[in-house]
Amino acid sequence: MKRPHIICLHSFLTLALATGIFSAPALAADSAAPASPADVAEVTQLLERLDSPRYAEREEATRLLREQALAASEDSEFLQTLGQQVFDESLSLDRQLRFVEILGGVSIAEVNSPQLLTAADVEVLIDNLVAEKFSVRLAATRRLGNVLNEQRNIVPVWLALKARLEDPRTPLPSKTELAPFCHFLRKRWLEAAEENCILPPVEDDQILSWVQTVARPNGNKQQFAEQQVATQELQDLLARTECLPKTKQALEAELSRTADSECAQRLKELLDLIPPAMVAEIWAPAQPDPFGIGFSAPDREIPIFHLSTLQYLQVGLPQLPDGCSKVTHFDFCNDEKAYCVSGNSLSSGEYPVRAAILHWGFNNPMIFQFVNLPTPRRRLHYEYSLQRPEAIQRLELSTNTCEALLSGRKKFSEADSRLLCMLDANAISSFAGEYLAKIKDYRLDGRGDQISVGLPSAHGGLCYALATIGTKAAAPGIISALATDRILPPDFSCTYDLPRIALLAIAVRDPWKEVDRWLLEQLDRGLPLVSNVDPAPELAATAAAILCKRHQLHPHSFDLVAVEDMFCESVGLQLYRFADTADPVAIKKAILNHLGETPRVPAG
Repeated sequence: MKRPHIICLHSFLTLALATGIFSAPALAADSAAPASPADVAEVTQLLERLDSPRYAEREEATRLLREQALAASEDSEFLQTLGQQVFDESLSLDRQLRFVEILGGVSIAEVNSPQLLTAADVEVLIDNLVAEKFSVRLAATRRLGNVLNEQRNIVPVWLALKARLEDPRTPLPSKTELAPFCHFLRKRWLEAAEENCILPPVEDDQILSWVQTVARPNGNKQQFAEQQVATQELQDLLARTECLPKTKQALEAELSRTADSECAQRLKELLDLIPPAMVAEIWAPAQPDPFGIGFSAPDREIPIFHLSTLQYLQVGLPQLPDGCSKVTHFDFCNDEKAYCVSGNSLSSGEYPVRAAILHWGFNNPMIFQFVNLPTPRRRLHYEYSLQRPEAIQRLELSTNTCEALLSGRKKFSEADSRLLCMLDANAISSFAGEYLAKIKDYRLDGRGDQISVGLPSAHGGLCYALATIGTKAAAPGIISALATDRILPPDFSCTYDLPRIALLAIAVRDPWKEVDRWLLEQLDRGLPLVSNVDPAPELAATAAAILCKRHQLHPHSFDLVAVEDMFCESVGLQLYRFADTADPVAIKKAILNHLGETPRVPAG
């Protein structure tokens, strides 16, 4: 009888392989301070309560064990005991899932130092991956994720999985469940160090047989399936340094004899994996942007960018893409930069690799990212990376860009002020403090037409993006940079005080813990937020208005007058100035009387 599927296998793999136990991520900085580790007797009692018939007792035991796990040292016996139970197939499903919750994000030395598997270990592991009980399959999947941290385990498990799939005695349901694991092992093999994952040698006759299978005209379903297997085997041979020359020779020889155009195309696609290549990722907004703004504006959302096009290019080979009038030619590419000789969208010049590049087409923004694919192994692994959720790829695009700016591979330009508004807000906000502290500010070159506030400095351009999308993670870095004069002041090219505007916008949108204290400090600072208007909006008045709104007071009651500004309103910030007859000192005293000398600090 067919076993019912509790969840789909993709979700099953995601749950089991992405729990955080095996990669040992750092604990979140804002985790509550846990209690000290309990003694052995107490821990034993808590473990027993995980199987209590009462739900409330199981929940309480889970919570307490979680606190103990957060407090324990990485190599403690307590964590070793809990960590090993994660792989115990005899435990109930409920208890296994509770262990995942207890140990999520906790680093465990022993569990993250797996031993080499024996052949018998591998067979037992694969048996458990297709066991009848879901709890056994779940534990085996987590164990698989752990043992693959030792790269020398990848090949034995992978070969055993392939043998099961090729064995006619393996039931079809088991083959269906094992196939995704085999693809997962292939991905891990491609990303591992080649010297740690050495496959057995392949006879020349076997290579020739696979090449001839690929070169056969399409026939029935069985022949098509055989072609798919042969194609993947040949790809894997091209990814092996020692097998590439003879595999290439066999493919070229067969191509020279092939008259069928479809067969020749399949052979060419394999040969195209060999030369150094690169890919141009093109990210575009899901909806057209008729105004060409590309970031938040009144009553409009920041567009979400999606990976819309992939253009594979051979480095050093001019190519004419379909529907294009000009040749695309990159004559150099490595992991840091690429040089464009000619192109249809980008002008000639040097571009950073693995970093977002802004381009405008038909009044709508597009983002390019170049990826270096110098070997078949890198090319094949890149194909797997495209299978990840797009949200993860979009976050990686943002973090890649931040890393490129920090390392100097990408120099902050006028266009980057707008580009960063289109990337992940948390990634940009988290990197901002390090960038402001590490990179010396400089005046940008350009025409001042990329953003509505003119041409700021590099740090000012970053603060423009933070004013638009920034979160509270950016606030400490901006405050520190202002305190140490790391940001050039506004000038005639850009009259906006962008770092302070960014802090005020974040105070409204995503206030940090000490926001009230910072706002109070600004009440003594008579600085204009925009210097080329009269009367100018003021830092002290705007900070006072935000304080009033945060504490249910009306700004007009304190002689604060709203000042219209299209940019600041687009980022959710209303600017203010003091009324002509206002006394700023008296207003500060009045606000303090309402808030108290030491204002409360909101939990956010």
